[in-house]
Amino acid sequence: MKKLLLLTVVLFAFASVASAAPIQCSTALTLQDLITDGSCVSQGVTFTFTGESWNNNGGSLTASQIAVSLVTAQLAGGMYQDGFSFTVKNGTFSPGTYDFVYSVAITPGNPLNIVDLVQSGDQMNVHVPSSVTTSDTQTYTGGSFVLALNGLTTGAETEQSSLYGASSVTTSSVITIPPNYNLISYEQDFYSEAPEPVSFVLIGSGLMGLAFLRRRLHKS
Repeated sequence: MKKLLLLTVVLFAFASVASAAPIQCSTALTLQDLITDGSCVSQGVTFTFTGESWNNNGGSLTASQIAVSLVTAQLAGGMYQDGFSFTVKNGTFSPGTYDFVYSVAITPGNPLNIVDLVQSGDQMNVHVPSSVTTSDTQTYTGGSFVLALNGLTTGAETEQSSLYGASSVTTSSVITIPPNYNLISYEQDFYSEAPEPVSFVLIGSGLMGLAFLRRRLHKS
């Protein structure tokens, strides 16, 4: 009887987790919306704003003026692209320094929707050449790195780095815009992939084992 009760509790907890419906990221919102909402999910990737979410040093913009567009795509080879593109409503980033911090974590929606972070990339759009710079410090389980961009050349506007082995990452970004320059947009992307087929086999085997155990307990 105790075994049956324990199994019932486990199955109930499993069903509750599997049926949970996280808040989905909107396709269009503002930086203030993200700060207020706290977190949202896109294709199994959770974006959570933490720490100093927004700090405007010498600029004339507020968080509610920063338009945020969701970037999402399913790429070849089981890869998924998720991220945010930051722009300004009816204009461009004005001279000043802006910084914000948020974390990105993997949150499986169900046992068959598991993804792993594998890569990240930053991109900015300016009128080249430009003295605008961005510095994105990304910290994860395996260490940390800095994605540094500038508007001096087209190639310097984009940079990528590996995130293999990371289940979450915290990104701290600083945008510096000197007088007489502006920033059109700044984008941060995170790339994830579905697990190897063997992972599905292990998950399936575990579920079958639970069903088999339940039958045996029911018979006894």
